[in-house]
Amino acid sequence: MGENSKALKYYEKDLEFEQKTLPPNHPNLASSYNNIGSVYYNMGEYSKALSSYERSLEIQKIALPPNHPDLAISYNNIGSVYDNMGEYSKALSSYERSLEIWKIALPPNHPDFARSYNNIGNVYRNMGEYSKALSSHEQSLEIKKVALPPNHPDLGSTYNNIGLVNLSCPIQSICYPMIIARFLMVNVIDQLFQHYNQNHSKILITGDLKLNIKKFQSSSRKVNDQ
Repeated sequence: MGENSKALKYYEKDLEFEQKTLPPNHPNLASSYNNIGSVYYNMGEYSKALSSYERSLEIQKIALPPNHPDLAISYNNIGSVYDNMGEYSKALSSYERSLEIWKIALPPNHPDFARSYNNIGNVYRNMGEYSKALSSHEQSLEIKKVALPPNHPDLGSTYNNIGLVNLSCPIQSICYPMIIARFLMVNVIDQLFQHYNQNHSKILITGDLKLNIKKFQSSSRKVNDQ
């Protein structure tokens, strides 16, 4: 909290200086509001974070082209705030607007696409729309397969996200085939991490996957016994 408070103090001083020396819609002001919003976000003060992010976006809409990548970042940041506030419809709208801009501003298999689809998938899971969540995470996975090395840790986290959707889904006929296909990748992920000296990350990801398999197997037996 102390470091965040220090950062906030300096960002606010920087903003105050810029407000005196720059035009009211200069892109640097948008960057300062974004920085302040990020600090408030890290502090868990989501209302203040949202206010700063929205002010940043307002300036960017005037100062930048309509499909500038910075706009996509701002929409993503706003989506993250709404997501943490539990306002999932607003989060989804912001994430989807961010994705629309990325599609114009970036190459088709850029990793930022995967992040956007991942964020959208998480919101759908929180909303209980499991089929849409699975579809989004699948799209994220397909992009990562093209954009990242085959032994990149982000692939493991994506398989885990797909598994979490299946664990949350109450309709076994929809979820069961997907979780079996994806959680069988545990052994593959074990092999991937042999290429790296990342034992801590390996334990976290593969351990989480294996735990989720056990949870799913247990829940499946309970459903079948009913």
